[in-house]
Amino acid sequence: MRSFISDIWRGTSKYFGIALLILLVGVIIGMLNLTSLNSVLQQMIEQVKEISKEIQLENNVFTTIRVIFMNNLMAAIMMLGMGIFFAIFPVWGLFMNGAVLGYILTTPNAKGLSTWEMLVYGILPHGIIEIAAILLAAGLGIRFGVLSFHSVGALFVPQKRDRVKRDWGDSLRILWKAFILIVVMLLVAAIIESVITPQLLQLLIK
Repeated sequence: MRSFISDIWRGTSKYFGIALLILLVGVIIGMLNLTSLNSVLQQMIEQVKEISKEIQLENNVFTTIRVIFMNNLMAAIMMLGMGIFFAIFPVWGLFMNGAVLGYILTTPNAKGLSTWEMLVYGILPHGIIEIAAILLAAGLGIRFGVLSFHSVGALFVPQKRDRVKRDWGDSLRILWKAFILIVVMLLVAAIIESVITPQLLQLLIK
């Protein structure tokens, strides 16, 4: 298992760091509550509310896990797969999701919880695993995007073609391993978010 994860990490650590930096920039921008972004952020938050309404209507823990897991998995797949188009989608997706997180943390909530209470009790228990999985998917997407740029460059510089082919081979070799890890991490995060996080928030509100 250790070699499985270390193999993935060797191929994605640099891009994982880039993805984390983009997310943090988004969080900071979201916390600034820029007027120019408010309408976009509100639309994204409304989408989250729609998912929340679907979960509340079902009122079933297994449905909650399924909905959260599938939504996060689709987001991860989009960031990973669409990264091939010069990394535009994962970069934009990370930035906007970070902005939403920053916006939520600085917006007063109906339960009267502080920013740090929301962060520690409402986000961190599941968020550490969930965000790490999304960063891994986005990091791979960014890696594919960088390789797309290199591939275009190799069309004009034949000497680089062998190197680009090797890089694509290495990336595709770890892809299936990374995808399995992402799926497992998102499933664990969905279970924690559905079962443990509500209990922690309930205790805090009381």
